Amino acid sequence: MATNRYGMSYWGHGNCARLPSLHNYERAQVHHDSVVPIRGRAEECRPLGERRRYSYYEIRKYNKAIQVEGDHLGKFITTYACNLYRLDCVEYYPDGKIAIRTNGWHTPTTLAFVNYVTQQFGKLVSVKGRWYWNVTGTDKMFKVPTARGSELILSNVGGEMIPENPLEEKRYAVKRKAINAIRKKYNFFIDYGSTMLKMNNVIEKFDTKQAVHTKLRSMYLVRSHWDGNGTNKENLAELFGSLDKVIENNDLDLMYELAMYVANVAGSWNYKEQAMVCDAQRFVNLMNEAIKYHFKDDVFSIEEVAVGVAFYDRNEKYFN
Repeated sequence: MATNRYGMSYWGHGNCARLPSLHNYERAQVHHDSVVPIRGRAEECRPLGERRRYSYYEIRKYNKAIQVEGDHLGKFITTYACNLYRLDCVEYYPDGKIAIRTNGWHTPTTLAFVNYVTQQFGKLVSVKGRWYWNVTGTDKMFKVPTARGSELILSNVGGEMIPENPLEEKRYAVKRKAINAIRKKYNFFIDYGSTMLKMNNVIEKFDTKQAVHTKLRSMYLVRSHWDGNGTNKENLAELFGSLDKVIENNDLDLMYELAMYVANVAGSWNYKEQAMVCDAQRFVNLMNEAIKYHFKDDVFSIEEVAVGVAFYDRNEKYFN
């Protein structure tokens, strides 16, 4: 983070639109009323920044009905929101509370937009992809929900904007004895596949439609696969269910078909060889990942993490 000639901290390509920092409801109200709407728009548009051509940064005024305890009719309140691409990212309420939202857009643009607006009392910080709310002048870090429809509500506590709904976090630790026992059970298959690939890493291309012994109907297995399609629980269940059948019946045809499948998922097309290629280590790595994904409830223990502390857990991906 650096500072430009206007005395404002900036991220990314800088504050091109010259967005203001709005530290409370009163400041947001004054700024909204001072902005002249752009003429000729069917829907009123009040640019948030000083440079009005960046009209996708807006400040909006809403009249909302809220519930009031003891009054079934409720009441109306006026809120002001800093809007990015028609989505409210920072909203100010008359009772002093402020809502922070990503609207499902876990992007550098959203992070920078929120930070320009809120920098006087806090900012979003990315810790290896996990977003935290950092209270200005402190080392307090609170996990920010990034799913669509979620929000972080901030309240003034002793002059600091602290989340009133902080997310509880968990850390997942590997149970070595449990995972080693499962690996030992399936080690015959891992050794079979890695030995085969050490002898020749050029493999037959696996066609799920022509599979004879299995019901593996797609090439998606675990989230670490390059295509980013995520984990396929059905294929994982079919893989380990079929391996149990191999152990029970010593079905070598089934084991070979499973080895070709795993090698195809772990491998890639080699243009020099004009064939699918998979190294032995990639085969082993994929099987280790598959064990962690499929047996996650057996091989991981859950530990509590103090609220207000940022951390990165590489094992969290197995539970998302």
